[in-house]
Amino acid sequence: MNSHFAKLFIFLASILILMIQCDCESIEPCGTPGEIIVLNSQSKVDSFQLTLPPSCNSYLGTIQIRGEITSLAKLGFLRSIGGIDIVQTKLKNLDGLQKLEIIYGNLSLSTIDQFSSLEHLQGIKYIGGDLFLSRLNSMEFLDGFNALKTVKGNLIISANEKLIKIRGFRNLHSIDGHCFISGNFLLSSIEGFNNLIKINKLLLIMENKSLTRLDGFQNLDTIGTDLIFEKNDSLVNLDGLSGLKSIGESISLTNNIKLQNIDAFLNITELQEALLITQNDELLNINGLKNIKNIKTIVQIPDNKKLAICCGVFEILKNNKVGGSIFINGNLSGCNTVDEILQAGLSNCQ
Repeated sequence: MNSHFAKLFIFLASILILMIQCDCESIEPCGTPGEIIVLNSQSKVDSFQLTLPPSCNSYLGTIQIRGEITSLAKLGFLRSIGGIDIVQTKLKNLDGLQKLEIIYGNLSLSTIDQFSSLEHLQGIKYIGGDLFLSRLNSMEFLDGFNALKTVKGNLIISANEKLIKIRGFRNLHSIDGHCFISGNFLLSSIEGFNNLIKINKLLLIMENKSLTRLDGFQNLDTIGTDLIFEKNDSLVNLDGLSGLKSIGESISLTNNIKLQNIDAFLNITELQEALLITQNDELLNINGLKNIKNIKTIVQIPDNKKLAICCGVFEILKNNKVGGSIFINGNLSGCNTVDEILQAGLSNCQ
């Protein structure tokens, strides 16, 4: 069996399983996986159902919606779909998509100025590819996706210029790919994700200049590869991540200018790759690292202007449990070299 037919077989098998598991009304599929239909006028949207078999309520291809579109009401027959890409439309809401429960591939919403709510996507339970939400320029509160349990690809929330709070995703259990939340300059709190347990790959929180709270991640247990926090100008601590028990590869904290402590990492015992902590101007201590017994590659802790207590890495330095290079300087006395850290010992660790 060649790779194309193998992928098609897996895709169709997954559709069959989801059909069996779905508690919605009977699904009648049509179309071809991988097929792309462009709906770039209102008339094409309104007549799309007429191009399909009369009983079809599950289109297996992807529809791209763009241009002078003002309504999706005529798509209300869909219960599942291969993928949806909505970009640069005149839509004020997503009325017409409220019966969707399964997206076999990607869901992408980007560069839409008018609508401020994702309430019509509350029925979606499964996304088999990526979920991409970007440049939704009127949305202040992300409240949708509360029926969603699984994202098999990446979840990306980026560059939403008015977004203040993320309150949705309350039943999401796992993200099989990466989770990126970046460039949302007014985002102050992440309150959703209450039941998220595992991110299989990377968690990146970057350039959210107003972000102060991460409470929604309180049940997050595992990050499969890296945890990266960079340029979050208002973040004082990472307490919302205190339930973390495993970070598969690296911790990277860079240029979070108000970050004061990293106590959220007290349950982490090993990193398969690196520890990078740099240019966090208000960071006072790294006590939250004190239970890490082994770091397989590099440790870099430079240029943290107020960092004077580094007993959090005393044990791994004392026991030579860093597998690669060590670079520590530009901090305050007591945490400016390996020798200073070893000399200070554990006296300041609580």
